Amino acid sequence: MTFDFVNDEQIKEMLKRDYTELQNCFDNKASKSFLILSGSILEAVLIDFFSAKISSANDLAKLHRETLGNLIERANNEKLIDDNHKNFSSGIQGYRNLIHPGREVRLKEKFDYDTASLSFSALKLILKEIEIKSLSEKGRSASEIFNKLTNDGLPDGLFIKITNKLNKTEKNKLFQTLISDDLGNRGPQLVQGASKYAELLSSSMDSNIFLQLTKELMQEIESGSEVKAIKYIRYLYQRLSEYLEIQDLEIVKEWLLTQINSRIAEVNDLRFLMFNNVIDALLRTDKNIAMSPKLKLLAQRLTYYYSYNKNSIIYLDIWTKIHGFLDADAYSELLKQMENYSQFDVLIKDYAEGDYFLF
Repeated sequence: MTFDFVNDEQIKEMLKRDYTELQNCFDNKASKSFLILSGSILEAVLIDFFSAKISSANDLAKLHRETLGNLIERANNEKLIDDNHKNFSSGIQGYRNLIHPGREVRLKEKFDYDTASLSFSALKLILKEIEIKSLSEKGRSASEIFNKLTNDGLPDGLFIKITNKLNKTEKNKLFQTLISDDLGNRGPQLVQGASKYAELLSSSMDSNIFLQLTKELMQEIESGSEVKAIKYIRYLYQRLSEYLEIQDLEIVKEWLLTQINSRIAEVNDLRFLMFNNVIDALLRTDKNIAMSPKLKLLAQRLTYYYSYNKNSIIYLDIWTKIHGFLDADAYSELLKQMENYSQFDVLIKDYAEGDYFLF
């Protein structure tokens, strides 16, 4: 069970761990361990559900001190679980209390695999009921929105409006699913414009997601796909300096310069790099890039290729991005080296006088 409806990431991971252990207990007929763990899982799910409605730290502390019996009663009062499921839940609560040996001896309670089997079925039904109620209160799920995008797509404004109603867990899940689809990790891409939708969500994502993306980026750079690495940069280009260690940042900068220089003769490859924000990512890493000999070389090569491909404005587009990051001395030196390219000089003059526009 994935527990996607759970809000708190720490509780979610704990629940997934405990549910796996619960299944092992059931398979191995460890009935007492199973019954005790069932109560713990139910309690954690109820605490997470009610926590989403609490803003006060004091009220949250009180909630965490509630007994499982009180949580079950509250769940029934708020129509989270019906009367039948309340009775099942109370039974699970009773077995959970048998963690105390004295209580087990005093009550002479017996439990066996049949009892565990009945409790397991009840627990799954209760969790399903809570999941349905939770998602109905929070709005649509990530999978529902992804399926909608797969079948029909959504206008940007409507997509933003719908996803604003998602809880944090579902929004993170949708973002990661869209990136996975864009990268082809799920097989053939299902959503046209998956990268665009992911970008619309990126500003509200948790930092831990971007930390994970930077790890995956470095893996692709070191031993994976160039195309995938470039797509990762599309999502990270405004955050590279924030989430990468200095050493890794230097590796990324060198890799980006190498990519641009190696693709400079192919206009379509350059368009791919421009579209995926690679050049912007390079320039945003830090201002010390202005001193890079590779950047100066790149500016020279862009001038050369434009002089022989005058219909390919993309070279001038990239050059105008880069020249603003060169320091004054480097820029003056570069202009002197450009004297042989008279056509480029004319364009730069027109650009400076406002006769040439990049749009």
